[in-house]
Amino acid sequence: MELSLKQFVEPFLEQAKSSDLTVGKYPKDYMGLKVLVSFGKGNVAKVPWIAFLSPGQKVSEGIYPILLLYKGAGVLVLAYGVSEVNRPRLSWELVNTPTIESYAKSCDVKMEKYRTSLFHSSYDINNPIPWELLSKRLDEVIQTYRNVLQS
Repeated sequence: MELSLKQFVEPFLEQAKSSDLTVGKYPKDYMGLKVLVSFGKGNVAKVPWIAFLSPGQKVSEGIYPILLLYKGAGVLVLAYGVSEVNRPRLSWELVNTPTIESYAKSCDVKMEKYRTSLFHSSYDINNPIPWELLSKRLDEVIQTYRNVLQS
């Protein structure tokens, strides 16, 4: 049986408060996509993340649904992820979807990484996360992802 989103995002949010970089306890797949979790490599990341990848896509070169935790801003962002390392061969092909950079400017919040990824929704981590809504929205992003990969 597949874990619910809350069952692994809630521990992710808690672990992000520590200096623990281990990721072995997180699921390896979600809805048929490979799950990668990062709290940083060697140093604690300012923006830990959970990426959902299709075969052939990499965090270092690709597009993918992603949850980004902007610890400084206290915000969890669901985004249409775009690799920061190497330019991906595919694009999301979304119209009128703001980048994380433009979203951050619009609400006067500092979001220092992944600014070219496309914003979907955000959640204040100092308030209860609406798990059912977040799960529904992630499902929407995953469906968009599958559509882009098939086109």
